[in-house]
Amino acid sequence: MKASFALENTPGMGPGLALAGAEPADIGIPMLLELFDGDRPAVAELLEAARRSIDTDLLRIERGAAENNASDVAEAAHRLKGTSGSISAQRLHQVSSSVERAARQECSTAVPPLLAELRAAGSVTAGAILRFSLASGPSEHTNAR
Repeated sequence: MKASFALENTPGMGPGLALAGAEPADIGIPMLLELFDGDRPAVAELLEAARRSIDTDLLRIERGAAENNASDVAEAAHRLKGTSGSISAQRLHQVSSSVERAARQECSTAVPPLLAELRAAGSVTAGAILRFSLASGPSEHTNAR
């Protein structure tokens, strides 16, 4: 049985855009810097890879919801939950977990409001990643391109 999902268009909420009045994302920078022995360029590269993964999974969730495919939504939300957990993006982790749970239970009425929250949390996280990357300067990997 497929659940029915409805997407709401939310103007101005693309990947990487920060929301007015939104709380900054807690992406666990101190923990990551400790794990990487203070290597800011390495942390910036990790966060950039996480941002790309987050963008991909957000698109997969939206596409799955548009196609009324609860399984695709749940799988992408599960990946997003893992990525956000690995960088300690608490709000994104929490909302992606809720989306996954709702999709696995095929609870079509719970998913649409969660998608708006998911977009918001993804935008805030992407903004925090961008700010860290800009503050850290170009990495050796980026310069090699």
